[in-house]
Amino acid sequence: DLDYVATSSLALNGGTIADGTGNSATLTLPAPGAAGSLGANKALVVVTGAVDITPPVLSSVSVNGSTLVLTYNETLNSTSTPANADFIVLVGGVARSVTAVSVSGTTVTLTLSSTVTSSNTVTISYTAGVNPTEDPTGNNAINFAATAVTNNTSSGSSGGGGGGRSNKKATTTVAVATSTASTTKSYTPTLCSPYLLGYIKYGGQNNPEEVKKLQTFLNTYENERLLVDGTYDRDDFDAVKRFQTNHKEVLSFWSISAPTGYVFVATQKSINRIYCEKTKGVKCPYFTEASYSKIGDNKSIIATIKDFLNKTQGEKLSLNTIYDQSTASAVSRFQAKYKDKALIPWGVTAPTGRWYQSTTKVANDVLGCFAPKRLDNGKVIE
Repeated sequence: DLDYVATSSLALNGGTIADGTGNSATLTLPAPGAAGSLGANKALVVVTGAVDITPPVLSSVSVNGSTLVLTYNETLNSTSTPANADFIVLVGGVARSVTAVSVSGTTVTLTLSSTVTSSNTVTISYTAGVNPTEDPTGNNAINFAATAVTNNTSSGSSGGGGGGRSNKKATTTVAVATSTASTTKSYTPTLCSPYLLGYIKYGGQNNPEEVKKLQTFLNTYENERLLVDGTYDRDDFDAVKRFQTNHKEVLSFWSISAPTGYVFVATQKSINRIYCEKTKGVKCPYFTEASYSKIGDNKSIIATIKDFLNKTQGEKLSLNTIYDQSTASAVSRFQAKYKDKALIPWGVTAPTGRWYQSTTKVANDVLGCFAPKRLDNGKVIE
């Protein structure tokens, strides 16, 4: 261990060390190697050769039955085993709990609470906890979000507890009665919360956890290779500029052509929308300008509005294509619940019962289709 030479090794070069009342500090050190000495308390080692500072890189992820294996490009530290809660596994969009984790060689093996079927779509996310996935020199593996898992489960395997029944999320097909013909609307309402909660600025006082989420998102979905360290540095700034260039809606909303590198309203909403599309299978935007409706209207999209209100707000509307008083009343309740975005931007507090710009925007937000909206009055709803 690195240590000092003698008890008199701490010497002042003409200066003084004193407390606030002028009492001089004691310069005599504990004997080298004794209790309280540097060598007895800190294992400091001087390394003269090359130092490994490269984190392990995830090479592949696969699942077979109830066993999910993450393979890295180098040997891992088998004494640092991540907690079950460090992983989020979605099977058909539904969370499947992890009951055990083990580390051996280049792999991290998870045991799932039940078996997946061959038809299931599986994704996994990882956020390091107290005991991270790391290599023998202590380099932590990078966090990742919603990474696709190769499903090697044979077609004869059954889903645990389901007798071979698929765990995929069911799609409800709603028969829609119209005044002229009968049509159907396939609709699976999927709720998705925002991924990024704050704004991020180069040189600003950013939330490190939000920056880590941003870095993980860009690595996962934009093929970046950023260090997930919670610091928004120049590499991250440039990566966000590439994201803005690749996703034109971010810049076009503000009528600009040059990327800014700042994670503000349009960039944050675009990231949150993509995250929900990737992790929940949301198709965005679900409601468009074609859905704008009022009492007396009769069109097929109104059945979809009613179905949305029934399944996300607990309404019990008849699934036909007529925008009647009961529909307007349900929409009014929805507007009152989300008045800060549905009503206040218009300068009103009383619900209108009309399905228009701000109400449509809020409905899309509920489903995870996040996007800023500029109203007719010029106000922007984040």
